[in-house]
Amino acid sequence: MVPNFVDDMKLSPYAVRLYMHMRRRAGEGEAGECFETSKHLAEYCLMSVGQVSKCKKELVASGLITISRVKKGHGEFASDVTTIKDIWKVNELWFKVPKERRKDAVLEHKEYSRDAVNGFIEYVRELINNIAKEAKE
Repeated sequence: MVPNFVDDMKLSPYAVRLYMHMRRRAGEGEAGECFETSKHLAEYCLMSVGQVSKCKKELVASGLITISRVKKGHGEFASDVTTIKDIWKVNELWFKVPKERRKDAVLEHKEYSRDAVNGFIEYVRELINNIAKEAKE
């Protein structure tokens, strides 16, 4: 299952497709790892290896995944290990924001970096607090 929040992140369709596949391969719930090669990912997701590489960069920049290299031996790299970050907390917070305010929240928070998901968690918490304050007034 893919968190609904991913659909609101304004990712490219190819990046969403790749994320969905890696998420499924990595397992549900907590963060997991995907060991598939770019070639295999490309074949399965019906895209080129170059497109997979571009999408991986987009997903890293959005904070949804991290990529580390696994050494084969004698300094050679055997493969990439893609870790899918657990963003269910973001998903939970996101849906506490009233629907009419979500679009504005995404438009206001366009910062994409390795810490984008963590930054967005804080941003959504602040938004929820502001909405609660407005409701009290």
